[in-house]
Amino acid sequence: LLLEDLEMVLWASADADASLGRFLTRFRGGLALLGLGIIAIIGLLFGGRRLLTQYEAALLRQAYVDDLTGLPNRAVIVDRVLQLVEVCRRQEWHMAYILMDIDHFKRINDARGHAAGDRVLTRLGRRLRARLPAEVAVARVGGDEFSLFFASGELNELRVRLAEILDVVREPIDTREGPMHVSASMGVAIYPEDGDDPAELHRKADTALHQAKAYGRDRWTIFSSDLDVSVSREIQLIDRLRDALVEDRMNVSYQPIVNARTGAIDAVEVLARWQDEELGTVSPTEFIPVAESAHLIDRLTERVIEHTARDLVDAIGTSGTPLLISINVSAVQLADPDFARWFGQTCSRVGLKLTRITVELTESALIEAADEATLQIRMLRAAGCRVVLDDFGTGYSSIAYLRRMPLDAIKIDRQFVATVDQPGSIDLGLVQGILSMATPMGLAVVAEGIERESQADALRAMGAEWFQGHHFSPPVDAPTLASVIGESAVTAGD
Repeated sequence: LLLEDLEMVLWASADADASLGRFLTRFRGGLALLGLGIIAIIGLLFGGRRLLTQYEAALLRQAYVDDLTGLPNRAVIVDRVLQLVEVCRRQEWHMAYILMDIDHFKRINDARGHAAGDRVLTRLGRRLRARLPAEVAVARVGGDEFSLFFASGELNELRVRLAEILDVVREPIDTREGPMHVSASMGVAIYPEDGDDPAELHRKADTALHQAKAYGRDRWTIFSSDLDVSVSREIQLIDRLRDALVEDRMNVSYQPIVNARTGAIDAVEVLARWQDEELGTVSPTEFIPVAESAHLIDRLTERVIEHTARDLVDAIGTSGTPLLISINVSAVQLADPDFARWFGQTCSRVGLKLTRITVELTESALIEAADEATLQIRMLRAAGCRVVLDDFGTGYSSIAYLRRMPLDAIKIDRQFVATVDQPGSIDLGLVQGILSMATPMGLAVVAEGIERESQADALRAMGAEWFQGHHFSPPVDAPTLASVIGESAVTAGD
């Protein structure tokens, strides 16, 4: 039993005896020393040297082996990396230190339960040990994160091995719920280029892992100094954004959506804005992905909804205009099985009727979590919300996709609107095609990015139903919006 446990812990290391000595020396410190002392007394009382050995082995396994997967745990990694670094130093080899996360693992837990997630982790851990060469050490860091490390004489060989690891992960995993297809993202730090300290290698691999996820997942990224600067900025953004959300220092702007026929403002799109005292103005294209990766996106959406409810009462409520309110949601949110319920409760808590809410989502949101997104959209519409596909034509939409998705409207992206008023414009034909496709499918069309009256005239003639753009109004704060609505009402009346 003892030899079997030690083999598990030490990866059948040739220097098992030396490693055992080091482990036991550390193990007999602090509370662990007390535990072994009690065990020793029991062993002496019963005269059981074998009992003592078995208890030591059991405690050793508990300390250094992951209970779920049977892989070495994070307590073993530092010692083993130091050993391998020393070997690489003598042989003038490279060593790859890898952190690997299963992509979208939370979706497995949410959709099929934590027991199913545990089975995926267990089977993947076994597969990695069985399928990868013996020189590749595999450990579980925690959650869905694994650590792998190995030596290589050539950097090209190292890259081949990285691709091999991802191929092993991609193979279907058999579970009682049926085959599951998973992928993984890997961040890689290399000795000696990235240092020889295990903590530093771990930090740099983690930095590279963040970048692999940002690039689209299901890939590996090797650390570089440029990544270090990028991640440092991201960490700073996360800290400042978290504080801004807690202290309610985010701002909200509103851009009117105008009825193409009457000229009245029928709706507004709600836009989050962030002016930080240290960072200055931070673009939504920067802070929204950060909010998603840091699991702050729901809190950001909640703040947007709260601000909107207050502004509608304080600045717009007296006008009596029954505005529709467009709120953007992300792919991360639509992948959450609880999103529709949470969104409805949040709106109800602040007094916003769901029949006044339009949820805007991007094409990528539909594609990244297609099945779950469809379910969440259906639930939102059943609760009274309208659903609009934003930036139509910029991603991967197809007619089949539009037929399958329960949508109410599409927004034609500004890049197609830019030259729609120019004779012979290719965009003119594209927009006509979009409108002729949308009408029989029962989809309303919003044209955004309108800068000139001639664009509005051309789009109106083609049958666009709503307009949005700086020609009518840029995004404005709530008091300004009240004035814009009043002016619009007078103009529409004329």
